[in-house]
Amino acid sequence: MTMTTDGQVASGLSYTVTEIDGRPPTGLAGCLGNRTLTLVGNGLVHRVRGTGIDHRGGIRFHQRDLGPAGQDVLVWTITDPHHDALLARRCPPSEPPATRPDPRCRSRS
Repeated sequence: MTMTTDGQVASGLSYTVTEIDGRPPTGLAGCLGNRTLTLVGNGLVHRVRGTGIDHRGGIRFHQRDLGPAGQDVLVWTITDPHHDALLARRCPPSEPPATRPDPRCRSRS
């Protein structure tokens, strides 16, 4: 059984991207720009809202707080390691800007 939540996500897990703006994903490019992603992992469904930017090795997705400040909450790297499912993995909070990708942030296949 899965439960929908907007709460905490577990570190070190890859989450499957099942929807982008309410539709099934058709590739990494669908994660670019302002989006709402539905992620499934560890028996839970998470909806994350934010902005995806092109990043070496995938998409870097900045999850935003829904409050008025709209601050970054988490940073994710979204990859397509098997060309049949998009995977999202939390990046460490110390990740450098997109122009200098941190290899620790890449999803391991």
